Amino acid sequence: EEGISPEKAKMIALAAVPGIVTGLEYGIEDGVLAYEVEINNDGRETDVLVDPKTGDIISVEAEEEDEDETVTPAEIESIGGLITESRARQIAIAAVGGSVVGVSREREGGKILYEIELNVDGDRAEVEVDAETGGVVEIEWGGD
Repeated sequence: EEGISPEKAKMIALAAVPGIVTGLEYGIEDGVLAYEVEINNDGRETDVLVDPKTGDIISVEAEEEDEDETVTPAEIESIGGLITESRARQIAIAAVGGSVVGVSREREGGKILYEIELNVDGDRAEVEVDAETGGVVEIEWGGD
C-alpha cells in the first residue's frame, strides 16, 4: 500500500504533540505535499506536518499568539504595493480553476494573505495568495 492513512497521520502527530486533533488537511503546505494535523494543546494551536508516504514528521509549528489576524481593506490600501482582491481572485482561479465563493484577508507569519475559497467541480479548495507578491502560498483541498 502506498503511503499512510489520515488516521495514521493523526496518531503520528499526537505522539509528537499531545492534545486534541482539531483539523486534518491534505495538500501542499510550504511547498511540500503533506498531511497537516492541527492539534489544540492547552488552548494553543500547533500544526504538525506529516509526510504522506513515509509517515515522517516534516515540521511542528506552534501558532503565534496573535489576537487579531484579520486585515481590513483600509490596512491593505495603507501598505501600498499590494495586489487587489480582484487580482488575488484571478490568481486563485488560475491556480485551481472553479469559481470563487468567498474571500477573506488575514495576517499569517507577518505576511498579509488573501484566502480565496473556490468551488471546483463540487469540491472545495482554498488558495492563500500573498498580498504583496501575488504568489500562491498554499492550496488546500476539501474541508467543510
